[in-house]
Amino acid sequence: MRRVSLGLLLSEIVKQHEIKADGDSVRAYIEKAAADYEHPEQVVNWYYEDDSRLTEVEMVVIEDNVVDWVLDNAKVTDQAVSFDELVSKGGDEDAG
Repeated sequence: MRRVSLGLLLSEIVKQHEIKADGDSVRAYIEKAAADYEHPEQVVNWYYEDDSRLTEVEMVVIEDNVVDWVLDNAKVTDQAVSFDELVSKGGDEDAG
């Protein structure tokens, strides 16, 4: 249930804020992944030969962009909590 909720939340952020994966970001991600291989250009070509592989990378880049958006827009408030409170709250969230 938690995974479904997270997916719906990410989807809504993408839609509302028109977050996309531009070609340069996708290319940079692929080149970074390919850099560890002996022939990185072959790995880059492998990704670009198949739309489904390219779509997977685009989804990862979009997820990264959502995380960046959330971090840039989050308002964090420090709150003192005892260890016991923290542990009991953590257990309650997983039960739902």
